[in-house]
Amino acid sequence: MALNTGLSLTNRRMTPVKGQAAFLPNQPILHTCVLSPAETETVYPGDVMTFDTTQTALNGLIVLKKAAIADTPVGIIAYNAVKTGFKANDRISIFDTNAYVYMEAGAADLTAGQQVGINANGQVVVATAGKRYYRRGLYRTF
Repeated sequence: MALNTGLSLTNRRMTPVKGQAAFLPNQPILHTCVLSPAETETVYPGDVMTFDTTQTALNGLIVLKKAAIADTPVGIIAYNAVKTGFKANDRISIFDTNAYVYMEAGAADLTAGQQVGINANGQVVVATAGKRYYRRGLYRTF
């Protein structure tokens, strides 16, 4: 399902947003973390994050960086209606790896239960041999 496709929930045509929780009655737990001081790029809601093992905890918060294709993800930056992008040392909220979150598909045919990973654009794609993959639902974090 593309992000621009409206959902027919109670006939209100809610439009999914990248990084937004998919099943609100089962709202996932948010974790507050800090974006690595070494992060040079802006990260956005819906971006997949991983631990930055080169940094120590800052003010007791876990330090994260944007995940590369081969990294093990720990969560996805939650949608934020106030702030659309985050830079080094910003506090971020993430949904952990058991949350259902809207993501952008990088392939047309993804089905629930398929082994998936992320591509260079941070989109969900079918896992390829030799890459890390995660078996979850279509819009579940990985």
